[in-house]
Amino acid sequence: MHILLPFCRAAATLLPFYRHFHDGIANAALALGHAVSRFEFDTVGQVSPAEKDALYRLLVAQEPELVLDLCCWGHALSQLNIWDGSEKGQAMFDAVDACYVGWLFDQAYLQPLSRLQSARLYAAVPDQFHAGQIALVYPEVSLRGLALAPPAVCAADDRSSQPWPARDIDVLYVGNLHPEALERLWSADADAALFDAAADRALAHPDQALHVSLQQAAAALDTELTPARALGILRPVEYFQRARHRLDLVQAAARAGARLCVVGQGWKDVNLPDTVTLMEPTDYDGFFRLMGRAKICLDVSTYVGGANDRVFSISVNGAICVTNAERYLGQWYGADSAMVYYSTQRLQEVPDLLRSLLGQGARAEERIRRSRDITLKHHTWTNRLEEILAATSARD
Repeated sequence: MHILLPFCRAAATLLPFYRHFHDGIANAALALGHAVSRFEFDTVGQVSPAEKDALYRLLVAQEPELVLDLCCWGHALSQLNIWDGSEKGQAMFDAVDACYVGWLFDQAYLQPLSRLQSARLYAAVPDQFHAGQIALVYPEVSLRGLALAPPAVCAADDRSSQPWPARDIDVLYVGNLHPEALERLWSADADAALFDAAADRALAHPDQALHVSLQQAAAALDTELTPARALGILRPVEYFQRARHRLDLVQAAARAGARLCVVGQGWKDVNLPDTVTLMEPTDYDGFFRLMGRAKICLDVSTYVGGANDRVFSISVNGAICVTNAERYLGQWYGADSAMVYYSTQRLQEVPDLLRSLLGQGARAEERIRRSRDITLKHHTWTNRLEEILAATSARD
């Protein structure tokens, strides 16, 4: 199979994860015996005449069967038409009968899925509940199918150099905090009552998908929830929920009394105990190296039915991962692994949990080895690509 990967140079410069994911997927495709082409363009949402010409020539010469568009940022490419005798013309990718997969690496309402144009359109998502989310906010999107494909890792992501007992960071959290998001910024909005009701339900039921909490809030208030209205509410409420969960987790972890290092922007603007060491933001490679120095890494996710990339990165770098993403990860990592679960509803249990894990010694090392083996067997980019290919071929 010939696979085409649109690649936005501006996105790769601003967001290092984008290049890293791209490289992992391309290498996985090559390892599986597929041909891979990367089509580079400058800016999300824009296509220059030269880029349009170059894409046309590539499609004519190579006729790719599958397009994998990370974050849907190649959507402007999907909208390019060629003349086929009709007034409107035909989408370029449809002209070569390519299957187009918009691969989401954030909540669906934060990615431009609705701007993709393809007669053979699929979505790959990091959370099983994104199917309902897409139906709510993008009802106009007609998908041939959907694949559950959270971000993944490869063995080369391992930057660890120290055995677990010798690591110098007891507990690590990496992630930015936006202090302004801790406030309900919608207080002056005409829809403030619905915003508040959705936010209250999200905090009270953190294991429930946010769009479900919003639908319940709208039903309780007996008000119509249009796609545009849902989009306008979900984005700021998730921003609030994400910040609230991050701060609450770090504050709970600080009560364990262990050496807690927090890396990211915004943390200097909130009150934290003296036991917390704030470190400067790092690049993506530095993120891996820090995990390789830590005994325990914290994760807090708003993917209630999926996972983000960091849980697998933590695993492959030999640290214990303490996460709230049990619904998805629990299918793969059992009680004897180094994937350890907490609930955002019971954060008072986190300090004792961390103290217990730090005292496990040799048992911790065995759990870490078991988790790493599971990760490299089931959660690599090769696995994800196979899952997407299975989903598209089964329905196409």
